[in-house]
Amino acid sequence: MSVEAFAIDIFNIWIPCTCKQGYHIHGSGNDYTTNRIEHRCSHGLKGCEPYSEIVINDNTLRTTVKRRNKTGIKKWFVDDKQFKFRIRKYERQLKRGCKSSPK
Repeated sequence: MSVEAFAIDIFNIWIPCTCKQGYHIHGSGNDYTTNRIEHRCSHGLKGCEPYSEIVINDNTLRTTVKRRNKTGIKKWFVDDKQFKFRIRKYERQLKRGCKSSPK
């Protein structure tokens, strides 16, 4: 079964979770620009719908998703500022010749 990714950035892919409020997170392999199918398994949590493929297409947001804990309520939100910062940092490291992935 395949599932469509909600968002992708340099480091992560976010998949909407069916069993809890939030997302499953997988690594993106430093490739956020191409549309593709990633072969990944679900985490196997109880109540979650299993999947074996993640579809990254034009509907997938190219941004960072963060979790905020304000007044005891955990909320997920899209953080474009953080996404742009990660892109600039990664590009600077590539120019300097760093071969490891950015932290």
